[in-house]
Amino acid sequence: LTVCRPSTAPANSADAMAVCIGFKGASPAHLEALRAAVAAPASPDPLTMIPKSFLAAQWVQQLKVCAQLLARLQLLHLQRALRLYNDLSSAERTDIYNSRDRAAQHWRARFECRPLASVQDRIVRDGLSAVS
Repeated sequence: LTVCRPSTAPANSADAMAVCIGFKGASPAHLEALRAAVAAPASPDPLTMIPKSFLAAQWVQQLKVCAQLLARLQLLHLQRALRLYNDLSSAERTDIYNSRDRAAQHWRARFECRPLASVQDRIVRDGLSAVS
């Protein structure tokens, strides 16, 4: 398992990808478990497609280890980002805010959008303006 950042991700982004090297496909036992799960009646848990009993314990343990690793890496990345943000000088913060404003102006001009004047101008779920 290799964790890497996409080359297109901004430097301050938390984006990361987990790349599994050496995967040779599902074993016949796993494929049979998947087939049986799909053919089985609906699981009592609506969020679960495949009952845990169909999965090999070793495989579930590997998933847990990967999830713990990725959670730890994300925590480290967020701690680093917060530390860097808190240590910014006033000039660096001003530069970031100015860059944000320039980007917003660019996208507003490109898509002919107007800035929101108030909370009432926000879009509601049905896609209509909150103000009639």
